[in-house]
Amino acid sequence: MNIDGGIVNKTFTGLAVIWLPFFLLAHLIALITGLPADGYSLVYQYAIAFSTLFYLWAGCRVLFNLLRKLGASINTASLITFSIALGTNIIFYAVIEPSMTHIYSFALITFFLWTGYHFFETRKLHWLLALTSIYSLILLIRPTNGLILILLPFISGSYRELKSTFIFIVRKKGWLILVLLVFTLIVCIQPLFYYIQSGKLWIYSYGNEKMQFLDPHFFSILFSYNRGWFVYTPLAFLSMAGFAGLYRIN
Repeated sequence: MNIDGGIVNKTFTGLAVIWLPFFLLAHLIALITGLPADGYSLVYQYAIAFSTLFYLWAGCRVLFNLLRKLGASINTASLITFSIALGTNIIFYAVIEPSMTHIYSFALITFFLWTGYHFFETRKLHWLLALTSIYSLILLIRPTNGLILILLPFISGSYRELKSTFIFIVRKKGWLILVLLVFTLIVCIQPLFYYIQSGKLWIYSYGNEKMQFLDPHFFSILFSYNRGWFVYTPLAFLSMAGFAGLYRIN
């Protein structure tokens, strides 16, 4: 996107952050082997593809462990993890579009739920800081995924536990300062990046693309031939039945 004669990346910087270890490894290999160390040659592309497989594996592994923690049997946890990995469009993004945000969002969201579960269980500071760091990265990759915050009540186990934990955090003034500091340091990567590229701390890099809240396409998103979620991922439609059982339990 052109801003005052300069070029600004349209998308957010979160992927660059979590790609960094793989990029540095590829850069080292390129320097050692004499391959073009330009950030674009084949070794870098393989590194990004490998990072996708790594985060897919890590997300599935954490999801399986979380399901086990929540009381699922080994067979049930395995079936759910296997179904999500191969029965949704995750497999498409792992094989065909490895540089898109989807696999990384999947992995970080499972990490977020895992750390959230352990924080509610233990109320330890390191779990809260991990939760904050992961949530900040989720926002840095795709801000709309910040809605995952509304799943924390389900991870807490009960309304009473959610409320008491919230009160516990509010009373820990030092914890709140640390959480705010960690959140700010990570999220501020984006305005810093904008400033380096354009001289402005914040810009809207999507141009004319905006959310049309007064013109929703709720049923089209779910059922239409054009990218309808339930049409192309029928497993998601079948999984909705689980909410009936969840409602009966709590």
